[in-house]
Amino acid sequence: MNIRNMAPEDCGAISIIEQESPSPWTPAQILAELPLPESIVLVSTDDDGNINGWCCSRYCGPEAELLKIAVAASERRKGVAQKLLRVLIKKLAAVNVSSLFLEVRSKNEPACKFYCSQGFAQVGERAGYYANPRDNALIYRKELLYIDG
Repeated sequence: MNIRNMAPEDCGAISIIEQESPSPWTPAQILAELPLPESIVLVSTDDDGNINGWCCSRYCGPEAELLKIAVAASERRKGVAQKLLRVLIKKLAAVNVSSLFLEVRSKNEPACKFYCSQGFAQVGERAGYYANPRDNALIYRKELLYIDG
């Protein structure tokens, strides 16, 4: 597994992954992140170079938000999201980010368990934040430290 910065030509493969995910982003939303200097967009590839996951984060000063992390359905529970998150955290720490926030649907139990296992703690909730289906957003935060590996 390899983690690298996203290139514009990766958008097609990422769009397919997005269609397998809750609250999918459009290709335009994905591509809009690439030119932003405060955005970090990473992809995970398998040994054959096929994209099997991606993540996107924006930072401002000491804080960042994980906007999206998605893994191909066939590759879930194989460490792809964990590796993406680990590389993202290293990149954020390198630009002096000390807190990483995210929002997740309250009914997305696998994601909630994953974030807790990665050291995130719930710090808030937004009632009725999501539509289709309607759901609350849970807000998580992780204090960043240098992670080796």
